[in-house]
Amino acid sequence: MDEQALLGLNPNANANFRERALAYFEQLKVSHDAWQVCAEALAKHIYSDDHVKFFCFQVLEHQIKFKYSELTALQQQLIRETLITWLQAQMLNAQPEKTFIRNKAAQVFALVFVTEYLSTWPKFFFDILTVVGLNPRGVDLYLRVLMAVDAEVVDRDIIHTPEEARRNTLLKDTMREQCIPNLVESWYQILQTYQHTNSELTCQCLEVIGAYVSWIDLTLIANDRFINMLLGHMSVEVLREEACDCLYEIVNKGMDPVDKTKLVESLCQVLQSAGFFSIEQEEDVDFLARFSKLVNGMGQSLVISWTKLAKSGDLKNAQDTLQSIESKVPLMLQLLIHEDDDISSNIIGFCYEYLHILKQLVMLTDQQKANVETIMLAVMKKLTYDEE
Repeated sequence: MDEQALLGLNPNANANFRERALAYFEQLKVSHDAWQVCAEALAKHIYSDDHVKFFCFQVLEHQIKFKYSELTALQQQLIRETLITWLQAQMLNAQPEKTFIRNKAAQVFALVFVTEYLSTWPKFFFDILTVVGLNPRGVDLYLRVLMAVDAEVVDRDIIHTPEEARRNTLLKDTMREQCIPNLVESWYQILQTYQHTNSELTCQCLEVIGAYVSWIDLTLIANDRFINMLLGHMSVEVLREEACDCLYEIVNKGMDPVDKTKLVESLCQVLQSAGFFSIEQEEDVDFLARFSKLVNGMGQSLVISWTKLAKSGDLKNAQDTLQSIESKVPLMLQLLIHEDDDISSNIIGFCYEYLHILKQLVMLTDQQKANVETIMLAVMKKLTYDEE
């Protein structure tokens, strides 16, 4: 590689060196085989400079994104082997790679995944798990790869072409059939191993679960062993915000309205027993903002369940769900009147949807009338406060 050009990768290099580095990058991108030099540099750890390593991953990323179909089967195999060799080395390095390198590596892994999983690399996740085991550095990279795969395949904020959308659907279907139960088991093992010793890995794993729960079989996560572990995390200061977000994604998952009501009700009973409904005793506003979002999600989920049951004529279960909604109103009101806007604004959706339900009822109880009055007073108070 052009050692002089590589000097320009350093952010502190002068303008001439930076221009030369940029030109060199463009030169490598159009070259048919220069990417192999970068692959070799990563596999054999030829360079110790972080910017050069990042540069090498960028060259591979471009090759996979735009020229992968031009490669021979042996060249594609070389990329797979380079990534696995690099991953194996991370278990042995004296120091972990910088975060920006790990994230870029995860993106490159994810690009290879979407390109090869359905054809030549069906054991993609199994191969990674075989390498990393429960090694903390390996687990970190494994979880970053999973989030990068989610960004490529699932993230709704990213606009995909119709062809990419079809590919992504097929990828998810194939993952459900071939590896999701194994991935879920790996998440449980990671949580069990690190929940008391490594909060960063535990939070990363909770983030992965929250991302994947929207499209995998909910029973793999919404079961006693996972829910009990997540509820335990709610009592650990460094874990509870991420646990809150994970529970939010679980209750947000579409499911049978009766089952949803039972799930939300069981979660609420445990949270209430653990003292989480005593809002005035909680001083951590960042956690309360996450908790308010969770309560809002539970409330809105119950409203959706009630609407479905009422429309289908299942009056008995609709009434049970309405009672479940009503039992959350005192908690909703505590969050609504909180002086912190992040906390109160997160519960507004549940408030309005609850009021919409009451508008549909023929007669209101005295308690329901009182709830309406309290909600309206709280909203007016917040609006007046904001104007001041």
